[in-house]
Amino acid sequence: GGGVGNMTLHLVPRETFVVSDVNPLYLHQLEKLRLDRPYLTVQYCDVLKAETFPRTPDGFDTVISLNVIEHMADDRAALENIRAAMAPDGHCVVLVPSGPWNYGTVDTALGHHRRYTRASLVAVAGAAGFTVERLIPFNRAGSLPWWVASRAGAGIVADSDPAAEWRETEAKARAVLAALGLAAYNPAL
Repeated sequence: GGGVGNMTLHLVPRETFVVSDVNPLYLHQLEKLRLDRPYLTVQYCDVLKAETFPRTPDGFDTVISLNVIEHMADDRAALENIRAAMAPDGHCVVLVPSGPWNYGTVDTALGHHRRYTRASLVAVAGAAGFTVERLIPFNRAGSLPWWVASRAGAGIVADSDPAAEWRETEAKARAVLAALGLAAYNPAL
């Protein structure tokens, strides 16, 4: 889902650029991004309901799914729906939490159904029709603090540090751009 658009701001404009989410509040926020981005389309999309997916005549050349699949009870169906919206030679970038051993109260508070191992992500992606080209570990340094917080009963914190959230968003943007080979398009990151 597009959330409030933090990542969308870092992606390179395309002829067809669709950002989606299921949350009406997020969709409202994403609509504001269109004011200076005429190429951007905002659309409701439930990853488990294929009929809600945006479509293009030849399918999308790139789909980016950041922190979505782990929220789905049926992750395979979600990935199958994503695959069906893509061009035959399209690419999909998926960011999911790793380390099932880290699953805890924070995951529960966030609505996660699971965390992945390399093998489990490759297996579900393959079952959904994807060929995994590359797996890039991300935020290994956050594993221990996440584990500690989850065991200490932590959850969502209303008073999180916006500057720290922004740094995390920028780090995710760099990882996504690098995975797409687009890092050179935004040297500020």
